[in-house]
Amino acid sequence: MKELLKGKESLVTAFWFLGFAYLLLAAGLFALVMLSQSMIMLGVLIISMIAFFIFYEISIWKCANNCSWVGWSNLARFLVISRAIIVPIIFIINTFVSIEIGNTINWYSTMFEVGLGVITLSIFTYVKISGGELSVPAISDSQTEISNANYLKDAKIKFLAGDYEGALALFNTADSIENLDELSSSFKNMCLRRLNKHNNQRQGDEEIARLL
Repeated sequence: MKELLKGKESLVTAFWFLGFAYLLLAAGLFALVMLSQSMIMLGVLIISMIAFFIFYEISIWKCANNCSWVGWSNLARFLVISRAIIVPIIFIINTFVSIEIGNTINWYSTMFEVGLGVITLSIFTYVKISGGELSVPAISDSQTEISNANYLKDAKIKFLAGDYEGALALFNTADSIENLDELSSSFKNMCLRRLNKHNNQRQGDEEIARLL
């Protein structure tokens, strides 16, 4: 669950697998409400579905860039925005106006989403068949942070193993992605000092060897 909220999962997982889980949860809770005929269960159903819907929408938005084509990313985020507008409207209409009108709006919104999906899939298929290039989504902030953290982790491991040259290269790479924090900067400076000390010692040994 944390991976989804941090945007570390694929868009396929966030959109399809989580969406399928959403439908299963809705069906299960609805069946319990019908069997129990309890207002408490109805309240649990409404609260649970609202909470899961919010989680589902945030997960799709966060993971939107974790796909092979920018078109899927744009479509996913557009659907998140449209659902955030339409779903509350349908809920209000079903509750205070008319279930029939709410169902009609829901049907049209579903057909709209399906239509957009078909159009996007057609574009994707055409570009693939024609041999054109499919542009990938831009790297998100969360992906940058993950990449930076991995470089820092590997750099500290190399430092502790005594590979100061390798550690310094990784610290420099991490610094080019995002400014180093205070602790990482200290490690980088220690790498520089120890490499300088090692180089000075090696030069001294070479000088002594020449004299001998």
